[in-house]
Amino acid sequence: MTRPSPGGIAAAVLVVLAMGWWFSNFELVREATHVGLRGEARSDPFLAARTLLGERGVAIDTARAGTTRFDTLVPRGTLLIAERRHLSMPPTRVATLKAWVEGGGHIIIVPEPPSRPDALLDAFGISRPAVAKPASGAKPRPGASAPARPSSAPALLRLPGLDRPLAVDPGPGPLLAGTRGPPLWQIADANGMRAVSLTAGAGRVTAMTSLEWAMFRGNKSFGANLQPPHIGMHDHAELLVRLTQGGGPVRFVIAGDDASLWSWLASNAHAPLIALALLVTLWLWRAIPRLGPLQPDPPRARPTLAAHFAASGRLMWKHSTPAQVHALLRAGFLRRLATRRPGLARASAAERNAALASLAGVAPAALARALDLPAHSAGEVVANVALLARLSQRL
Repeated sequence: MTRPSPGGIAAAVLVVLAMGWWFSNFELVREATHVGLRGEARSDPFLAARTLLGERGVAIDTARAGTTRFDTLVPRGTLLIAERRHLSMPPTRVATLKAWVEGGGHIIIVPEPPSRPDALLDAFGISRPAVAKPASGAKPRPGASAPARPSSAPALLRLPGLDRPLAVDPGPGPLLAGTRGPPLWQIADANGMRAVSLTAGAGRVTAMTSLEWAMFRGNKSFGANLQPPHIGMHDHAELLVRLTQGGGPVRFVIAGDDASLWSWLASNAHAPLIALALLVTLWLWRAIPRLGPLQPDPPRARPTLAAHFAASGRLMWKHSTPAQVHALLRAGFLRRLATRRPGLARASAAERNAALASLAGVAPAALARALDLPAHSAGEVVANVALLARLSQRL
């Protein structure tokens, strides 16, 4: 049996000491980390409200295929409508929704910003404060809503048939001014009316400054005192259950402007559309040919040989230098001279120029410039070509 070496014993002692130091200074702990909402909870802020109502036995209604979110409503149900719906509320739809509410339905509605019309709210006799003109003369931005504010102390709301008040914070949004008839309940503070409910025939209408209290967005970027209202704060969950119990299924409508692009343009840009239609009509009137007898196509013109030569000369004159033009014409003249008078073409330059000068009636120096010297300007080319053309006719 062999004994362990001193080096092995020292290594084992170091490992044991290192493990003891590690476990005495470190420990494994679990820490919760916020990862945000995922899946349907991230895209649907009313998922918590739907889940809560489903657990309380309230059915959730959805629009049928091929219909809009405001059609096929179940009688005696509840409809929650957010803002941005003014393009989807023609008079016929407003009348249909009003008749549905008067037949026993319950509609929970958020008023449009003061700069937008709200035909549905007006149909139930709920008014909004008048738009205040800015003192500086600057025009308010169309469609701008009230600025968001931190959640304040909740209001105490006493609902009929409930033995205790509910702490409710409707959230930021456009305020309400009043109603034509006496309300069932309302929430008001120093700024104005923030929520109101009243009867309409056999049904009810509830207007609230926002639906933030019924949503859950999972936003943790706010501090503890700046957290916007949501369904998990105060008595908002109890309020949602109280408002939807005792009736039919509940339907949520968010961003109700499901109108087409043409409807939006007709509502917001009708003047440019009219101008564009007039311009297109004028252009078509000028572009479409007038009706009448058909005219035969004119025959194609056949260019003559002289026109072809003239076009060739213009092309050569345009794309060549005077020296190149002069050299080409002089070479053509010398070929004609060799054909007509070969003996004169084989003579020396002085004899040839003297003979041609007497034939043309000019000085020999003129022939020397036309046949022996290069041309440096367009004027020299014209003079030399004219002399050579006269000689060509006399050869």
